[in-house]
Amino acid sequence: MTATSTLPLWSPSKDDIALAKLSSFAKGIEATHKLSFNHDFRALHQWSIQNPEAFWTECISAFGLVYDGDIHPARINTKQAPFARWFPQLNINYAENMLRWPGHWTALIEAGEEGEGRHWSFSELRCRVSQHQRALRELGVSAGDCVAGVLPNVGEAVAIMLAAASIGASWASVSPDFGVAAALDRLGQVNPCVLYSVAEYRFNGKNYNVAANIDKIAADLPSLKRLVKIGGGWPEGSVGVHLENALPSDNTQQPDFIRLPFHHPLFVLFTSGTTGAPKCIVHGHGGTLIQLTKEHQLHCDISAQQRVIFPSTLGWMMWNWSISALASGATVILYDGSVVAPDELSIFRLAQQLRVNTLGLPSAFLERCGQKQIDVKSQVPLKDLKLIFAGGSVLSPEGFEYVYEHVSPQVHLTTGSGGTDIVSCFMLGNKWQSVYAGEMQGPALGMDVQIFNEDGNPVIGERGELVCCAPAPSMPVRFANDPGNKRFTKSYFAGFPDVWTHGDFAEETLNGGFIIHGRSDSVLNPGGVRIGTAEIYRQVQKIECIENCVVAGQQYDNDVRVVLFVVLAQGQQLSDELCAEIRQLLRENASPRHVPKFIIAVDDIPKTRSGKNAETAVSALINGREPSQIHALANPESLEHFRNRAELAK
Repeated sequence: MTATSTLPLWSPSKDDIALAKLSSFAKGIEATHKLSFNHDFRALHQWSIQNPEAFWTECISAFGLVYDGDIHPARINTKQAPFARWFPQLNINYAENMLRWPGHWTALIEAGEEGEGRHWSFSELRCRVSQHQRALRELGVSAGDCVAGVLPNVGEAVAIMLAAASIGASWASVSPDFGVAAALDRLGQVNPCVLYSVAEYRFNGKNYNVAANIDKIAADLPSLKRLVKIGGGWPEGSVGVHLENALPSDNTQQPDFIRLPFHHPLFVLFTSGTTGAPKCIVHGHGGTLIQLTKEHQLHCDISAQQRVIFPSTLGWMMWNWSISALASGATVILYDGSVVAPDELSIFRLAQQLRVNTLGLPSAFLERCGQKQIDVKSQVPLKDLKLIFAGGSVLSPEGFEYVYEHVSPQVHLTTGSGGTDIVSCFMLGNKWQSVYAGEMQGPALGMDVQIFNEDGNPVIGERGELVCCAPAPSMPVRFANDPGNKRFTKSYFAGFPDVWTHGDFAEETLNGGFIIHGRSDSVLNPGGVRIGTAEIYRQVQKIECIENCVVAGQQYDNDVRVVLFVVLAQGQQLSDELCAEIRQLLRENASPRHVPKFIIAVDDIPKTRSGKNAETAVSALINGREPSQIHALANPESLEHFRNRAELAK
């Protein structure tokens, strides 16, 4: 059992509880169903998972979502994963629900390393969506097609995505720092008919031009009808049409919306396993909308015209998560760039300047600030800040204490765990419970979250597999290119019958909170961004002098360091030049996050009897654990190459 604090770092006041949107939501349920929760979150959660149809129906009504059709039945059970079809008689459109607010309200604020940028009203955003909608229709794009983007986190990207959603086309995106191979591994599977892209982006004070990469990506997408070029930096004669020539001139029209089946594809998000191409996870209009609105309003207490920021790229699901706060009428601040440029206080100064109420930050960034003992509260008073959401990776107990000691003693600090697979969270915070150092406050409403031991029995105070024992609306509609849902079923339902196994090694504490101890599979997770090892292998194996390699994640300072071990051809040495070549290849063809922290030469790599590299054994050793199932290895003596490596103690 992990030792946890018995004293909370923060507890809600009576006013916090009385004014919380969670409380007004609970009052509605109490009145309708003749119940009394007495502000007991676990009692409300238990009701939500025991009465899922009633709970999710209450969500649609309480959030004021607009739709056609019958709200009943809420769920039909199926024999195929994810074992339920939600609201089969209801038609809804994600984009319509994002844009249904008064025109003079502020919808978006662009920001970056240079500070505050353009403000978009809901009226301006609707008109821009209409322009993109008409342009897509002129190209013949319709429901069921895919529109893609290689874009920074700016208002134009939101407008394009909403235009695609408004007519029933799905949206897939990667960030401009993705290399050609990594982008094609993703976009090549979803057959986009239109690709929107920039030629250049800025990060950490430097400008990068990727026009040549975009030309290669567009050339290798046979489904593409048009490349739409946004911004400058494009060489003369480059393929594609500039945005200003692709849109109709009338910018005063309002968009229209096709109300679609609840499960109609909305987003395609990408993640990776340890072998094969990245998984293309299809999420639906209704499930994404209802789940994220629940998280924003009931767990993060976001209200109309509150200001929300979570720095992200379009290659991370937190972009989809944060922009969906528009459904609650919030103002979403789109931050593009590095959160440490020019220094660690910059993002806090921006939050102060823009009167941010909900501030999302990578846990690794907060850990870095804590290590430097940056006293934010004495330099940047955050008077409007109500909630800090630490995401991406696990926030240590020391990270929690740092926030309350040096950022704000009054703020509600919350962390969550879930991710790309469900475009939402299994666990996160709420305004009824206390915050304890190192713990997520509790399970998400409507999510039947438990920790299973190896025998499939629920445990508390012990480490085990994080599972979800019942279907939820934001579980994927399907994977793209997955006949018979075989890969989908294997990815989540192979561990325990009809139970979603998420791949996290976790623990439910005696406080009622949750702790994530790391990935239980071999997927890398540096900075909270999931990386499949196959993406690294595909690049490293291009180098002739490398005969074999294995990559693993080392837990370090509450984050993950990527470590690459290579077996060199006879007579070859791991020179500085070779290391630089490996890093450059990964940076250019995958992304900066794929670049290993350490590259280490070894004589052999452990393999299974079927000839596969034993990644889990390597991962265990570099994290100070003995691997299990050693008897299943064909060459167990090779494990000695990975024990007690002096390089990894740094």
